[in-house]
Amino acid sequence: MPVGRRGLVVPQNTFLENVVRRSNGLHSLFVLGNAQIMENPIVYSSDGFCKFTGYTRAEVMKKNCDCNFLFGQQTDPETIRELHNALQAKTAIQKEFIAYQKDGTPMWVLFHLGPIKNEKGEVMLFLVTLKDITEFKDPIVGTDNGGPKGWARLNKTLTRHKSVLVAFKQKTTTQRNAQQISSLMSLNDDVLPDYKLDVPHTPPRVILHYTTFKTTWDWVILFLTLYTTISVPFLVCFAFEHDAVSVLDLLVDWMFLADIALNFHTTYVGKDGEVIDDLKMIRWNYIRSWFFLDLVSSLPYGILTYVTNSSASMTTLLGFLKVFRLLRLGRVARKIDKYLEYGASTFFLLMLSFCLVAHWFACLFYLIATHYDNYDPNGWLQILGNQVGTPYKMKNGTNELDLTTGPTIASKYVSALYYTLTSLTTIGFGNISPNTTAEKLFASITMLLGAILFSLIFGQVSAILQQAQKNTAKYHSIIDNMKQFSKLYKLPANLATRTIDFFMSTWAMNKGIDTDEVLKYCPKDLQADICVHLNRMILENNPAFLDASTGVKRAIARNFWISHVAPGDRIIHHGESLDVIYFIARGSLEVKQGETVVGLLGRNNDVFGDNICHEPTVGQSAVDVFALTYCDLHWIQRDALIEVLEFYPDFANKFTKNLVLSYNLRDELKIRKRTPKLEIANEEQRDRPTSVPFRHRKQNRKLSLVEELAQNYEFDDNQVDGGDTSEAEIDMMVLPKTRTRSMTSNIVRARPDIPESGTDVLSSLSEMKGEVRREIEVMNMKMTQLEEQISTIITILKSQGHLHSPRGYGSPSTSFDKGRMSATSYLNDTSPPEEAPSNKKDKEEPLPEWLAPSGSSGTRADGVPEWDDSTTQAQERNSAQAASLLNNQSNRNNAEPDPRLLQTLGLFKMGKK
Repeated sequence: MPVGRRGLVVPQNTFLENVVRRSNGLHSLFVLGNAQIMENPIVYSSDGFCKFTGYTRAEVMKKNCDCNFLFGQQTDPETIRELHNALQAKTAIQKEFIAYQKDGTPMWVLFHLGPIKNEKGEVMLFLVTLKDITEFKDPIVGTDNGGPKGWARLNKTLTRHKSVLVAFKQKTTTQRNAQQISSLMSLNDDVLPDYKLDVPHTPPRVILHYTTFKTTWDWVILFLTLYTTISVPFLVCFAFEHDAVSVLDLLVDWMFLADIALNFHTTYVGKDGEVIDDLKMIRWNYIRSWFFLDLVSSLPYGILTYVTNSSASMTTLLGFLKVFRLLRLGRVARKIDKYLEYGASTFFLLMLSFCLVAHWFACLFYLIATHYDNYDPNGWLQILGNQVGTPYKMKNGTNELDLTTGPTIASKYVSALYYTLTSLTTIGFGNISPNTTAEKLFASITMLLGAILFSLIFGQVSAILQQAQKNTAKYHSIIDNMKQFSKLYKLPANLATRTIDFFMSTWAMNKGIDTDEVLKYCPKDLQADICVHLNRMILENNPAFLDASTGVKRAIARNFWISHVAPGDRIIHHGESLDVIYFIARGSLEVKQGETVVGLLGRNNDVFGDNICHEPTVGQSAVDVFALTYCDLHWIQRDALIEVLEFYPDFANKFTKNLVLSYNLRDELKIRKRTPKLEIANEEQRDRPTSVPFRHRKQNRKLSLVEELAQNYEFDDNQVDGGDTSEAEIDMMVLPKTRTRSMTSNIVRARPDIPESGTDVLSSLSEMKGEVRREIEVMNMKMTQLEEQISTIITILKSQGHLHSPRGYGSPSTSFDKGRMSATSYLNDTSPPEEAPSNKKDKEEPLPEWLAPSGSSGTRADGVPEWDDSTTQAQERNSAQAASLLNNQSNRNNAEPDPRLLQTLGLFKMGKK
């Protein structure tokens, strides 16, 4: 159990109070200087010092404690040098010198410097005391009223021309006064108070009320009081006398008298919570409160039995006086009030009170039967004797009862106690019942009081049980409210389960205790200490706070908040303002951009949010942050952190350098997935039916020239999606230089404007895809017609003998197909691989001289002109001429085949050999 209300007994640093107490009178002029700083600034100045020097406290503070602001022209330089040396060595020194007040008035002062040490022996402060000794010194040069003052000046004037004996006497008196001052000002190390935390000391002959001795003594008095409340009613009502009991009562009385004496020397707690240890205040407080009640209840009334005759009247008086001992219950009230706040203690005290009341009523019930009813034959006592077989008998030859007969004392007390308990508990079996008028009246009072006590005690028991289950009931109440809320608003099962799971995990962490509510009752300084402890994992382990001072940590810790999140909870939403920085203390999280996981956070030093050190404005989150496990997050508002950093600029520079964000939520990752359009297109082509083949068409071919061109375009577009590209690269992929205007005019009607951002480029390309696909369907029909015309032309040329099957190439149609495929491949690849020259010669087909095109660069050994395909420009020119020949031939009706057509057919075959 606790020792009781202790008061304000926390260890305190009473150094300043001790110095002020000792400075009364002679030492009222003093200042305190800091010994830990090179300049030794003054940190405290007494009122007497300010009044004596003429400086205000604001003017004196932060000046050097050697009081150099009091130095003047007549101040001894050697004394100044010794003072400086003493300050550097941190030793005590005492000197006399001429000092100057603020208005320039000189004066002689006795200067004493004493070091103040802490519990570690380190010098923390300097105590500087001054004493005006001008009246005991010779006149100061340059002053009219200098020198001895008052009677000293008069005495010196009168004795100036007298005998040497008188002058010697005056000198001896002056020296004796100076020595007395010097001895009073000598504050040695053992006299100077220490600058340290210490429990307040009590004066002699004063006992602290919370010491072990006083606590033990109070418990002994408490048990003796309980013995008194039980024994006194029994001894008075049952007239029980025994020598051992009388001796024990005397010892108890003397113990109570000793307790009165101790109460005159025991501290108490004042109204403000301070411990009062002044003897005068202690005695006066006790006399006004409990002294007279304790005195009346502690007088040794039992001693009167040995000094007076034991007559009936005296016995009745002694019994009445012993009842005053019941007033000692006031001591119980003083001792147990501090235990009433505990449920178990309250229940025990209530049950003890109920049993004590039953004991008192049992004694009164017996007293009514013996003294008021005088053993009435109809009374319960006579009936009890008849029932137990020990009736009361009459004395021989008289009508008086023999009190030595009848039931025993134990039987009578137990029967009376049994009746009172059944009446107080409102049971009343009736085997012992009141019969006389007095007994019935007493029974009525007992039942009324019993009803009150019964309801009070058992009502308190119910309250104690409810208090014990208060947290459990609160927990289940919140769970029930959450379930009803989910049903009322028809929350999805997953969401309702997450809500309950979050509450259960949070309750397991804080046991239903509201941290903010607890901190509300604490002062700011204590709040800062508690917040530093709660956030110690972040402040001690995170690199951003390693160089933070205690003041910085306290300022930041007060702005920290702690959150507990459950798995699946979304901590940051996409587009949400980034006005908070999060520090992970426990758990793991994932960062998602759309449906893509772009980051995982889980180390204790991970930090995510926005970099406030480099971003002047509040940004928006480009991602979502979800909890993967149960997480403890410490977070701080952007404005609060900036306010602290602005107040501590030195730490702000270190914080900016050391703060490393594990993930900056402002940054958006450029996600470029490879689209599966090429594979889908191939699957579609495999599924689509093959067009009706013509006889010269290549076997198992499903794609036309335009479809191959479309496939080539999609391939180039996938390259665009593969990464960052420039405008020139996009032009190369969308409109490659190898594509002639005639072949691309129907696909790309106009060149689109290339937007600046990559997102706009991809959007534009996606729109172009749709347009190209629509154009491809139209061009498929046109190219089919063109292929049929070309097939017809080839058939005519073959019938006229202009085309022969070249060596190694098969039929002319096969050669044409190969040439067409070569042309298509040429359009798809701007840098085709070259074949060996020897193979090229073997595969070339000899042509007549008249087929030599205008763009040929020479003649081969077999007389056939050689096409100039060494450069890209020449290749483009050849392709354009071939397309022109085909178009002109298709527009002629019933005309002879143009000789240049043969050269064009050779181009399709030889274009990319």
